[in-house]
Amino acid sequence: TPPAVDPLPATAERLVEANYRDILLKQNASVVAAFLPTDSFIGTMALSPNPTMYQYDLATRAAGEPEFDDDTTGSFTGAATLVDAITPLQTIFEITGETDFTDTLEGSVILVGEEQMGVVDYDSVTHMLTVERGVADTLPTDHLAAAVLWTIDDDLVGDERAYVQGETVEAKVLTRTANGVLDEADAALLSIVVTARQARPYPPGNLKVDGVLVLSGLSGDHAAPVLTWAHRDRILQADQIVGHTEASVGPEAGVTYNIRLYDVDDPLVLLRDVPGVVGDTWTYDAGMQTADGDPFAVWCEIEADRGGIV
Repeated sequence: TPPAVDPLPATAERLVEANYRDILLKQNASVVAAFLPTDSFIGTMALSPNPTMYQYDLATRAAGEPEFDDDTTGSFTGAATLVDAITPLQTIFEITGETDFTDTLEGSVILVGEEQMGVVDYDSVTHMLTVERGVADTLPTDHLAAAVLWTIDDDLVGDERAYVQGETVEAKVLTRTANGVLDEADAALLSIVVTARQARPYPPGNLKVDGVLVLSGLSGDHAAPVLTWAHRDRILQADQIVGHTEASVGPEAGVTYNIRLYDVDDPLVLLRDVPGVVGDTWTYDAGMQTADGDPFAVWCEIEADRGGIV
C-alpha cells in the first residue's frame, strides 16, 4: 500500500495543563520563577496516524478569540496501553502496543490518566514496566485496562503562551506531511479550563492513618486517628522524580496544611476546619470528637496551602 501523502487526523490526542515540572524541563528555572501565580500553560500529546507523518502544527487560542495561532510545530508522542487494570500501589505491570518506547525512557515521566509516573525500568521483550507512582503534583489512582500511557517528558508540545487562571483554552492538532498540513476543519477541537497549576504547591505524599497508608485501604477502629504525611517541594524537587510513598522533601517555603473533617453519615456537613497546620502530623483526639458531636465515622481532606494557593 503506498504511504499516505495527504495529512490525516491524529489517531489519538489529548490537551492538558502543564505542571511545574513539565515547564521546568523546557524553561530555565529563573524564567519559571518570574511567572505570575495566575499564569497557566498547556501541552498536547498526539499519536501519528501514519509512519510518514512525524510532526504536527499545534493551533491554539483562548476561548472567544476569532482565530487559532499555529506557529508551534512539535513531534508526535510515544505511547502504549495497559494490558490489565492496575491499583494505586501497583508499580510493575504489562503494557502493549508500544510506539516509540525504548530503554532510554528510564528516568523519565509518563502520563496515565491524570497521574504522572516515573519510569524505573522497561523491558521491551516482556513488555513489563516498573514505575514510581504519583510523581510531581499527581496522586496514585486506579487505571483501567487499555488506558493510554504517554511519554510526556520529551514529547509534551506547548505553545509557551501564558494563559490566565480560569481561561478556557482550545487547541487543534494539525498533522503535517510533505504534501501539506491538515485543515483546521478536519481536526478535533480540544478544550481545557486552566487553573494556574504550575504555581500550586504539591499535595502531601505518603498519607497514613495510624501508620497505615490510606491507599492500601483502612479497616478496623481508629479511636483517635493520627494523620501523618510526607512533605513535597516543587522547587527543591525541580525535575527529579519523587514517588508518592517516598520520604519528605521540603516542605516548600511558606507551605502549611489545611485539614477538613466531614461526617460520613452526613457528608455535606463540615465538622471541623483546621487551617495552617505546620509539620507532618495531626491527631483527631477525643476532645475534638466530643466537640464535634462524637461522629461514628469521618472522612478527611488534607491540602497543601501556600499563602492561599492550594
